Amino acid sequence: MEISFRSNKIKKCCYDIRSARKKYGDLVGQKLIATIDYIERAKNLADIKAYTPFHFHALTSDRKNQYAIDLGRRTGWRLILVLYDNNNNKLVGALEEICERVHELYVWEVTNHYD
Repeated sequence: MEISFRSNKIKKCCYDIRSARKKYGDLVGQKLIATIDYIERAKNLADIKAYTPFHFHALTSDRKNQYAIDLGRRTGWRLILVLYDNNNNKLVGALEEICERVHELYVWEVTNHYD
């Protein structure tokens, strides 16, 4: 899958283990790098959604049309995503309907859910 990033700072943390560890700590930094690697190797969103350790889920309220992947079940950290199709159109709607059409993820942010 294709991945784009909201900022170069986020991109650097997602690909550089030293930057990730410095910003998020050892465990979350390693989980972030591993998650990005898995996403890049996935064929489409259905592969990511099916991988249960990610606990891929839709967000609500002010984060409507955004999705999250847990960076470790007990860390409290998550990767916030926005979904796009092959033509760079933002996808909205029922997740089951759009899973096969998503070939690009936009990483919005890495955040601690409990902060």
